[in-house]
Amino acid sequence: MVRSVLLWAFALTSLALMAARARADKLILIPTADLGGYSAEYLQRTRGADEGIATVTFPTGPLVEALIRYNRNLDRSHNVEAGGTFQLLPQGYGTPSLAVGIWDITNDGPPGRRAFLVITKNFTRDDFVPAPLREIQTTLGIGTGRLGGPFLGVRASLPARLSLIGEWDSQRFNAGLWWTPIRGLTLKGELHNGNPFLGGRIQVGM
Repeated sequence: MVRSVLLWAFALTSLALMAARARADKLILIPTADLGGYSAEYLQRTRGADEGIATVTFPTGPLVEALIRYNRNLDRSHNVEAGGTFQLLPQGYGTPSLAVGIWDITNDGPPGRRAFLVITKNFTRDDFVPAPLREIQTTLGIGTGRLGGPFLGVRASLPARLSLIGEWDSQRFNAGLWWTPIRGLTLKGELHNGNPFLGGRIQVGM
């Protein structure tokens, strides 16, 4: 509990001074090809084992983003993993974004090292797409390790600043419901292979 409070205090102190448009660099457990800028997130498992996942991302170059994740008691172990994403192609009118990356370079965390190639398409600005489909973001990729094989995900924007997320991480199905009451703050309820997690993310774009 104390550790969770400290993580949130650090995130609020570090990020409250910045303001910009937020983007999604990951869904639940799979990456996207977008870059998310500066962010801090904590998720706590609410039933079963006492587990938590803290994630921080930050840009290290115009098209490069670093990720540091602390797995608290995940699979009965405490580990820190680091990695990054390099965006090969930003999203454009009618074209998807494309990125490559690797999570857990040192192969220390329970999920293990995961390398990936991923494409993401958001149809918000594509006026040739039917209006209902413009609220959907799709992601498709292939990777190694826990992401071994194809993975895919969909994020649908709903009224009242809600988002519904579903993904297949190449081994299991995960789902989530996110609420963004104000820009840069997202409250999350997620199912990781059926295990419930609650938490939130503070994020500012690049």
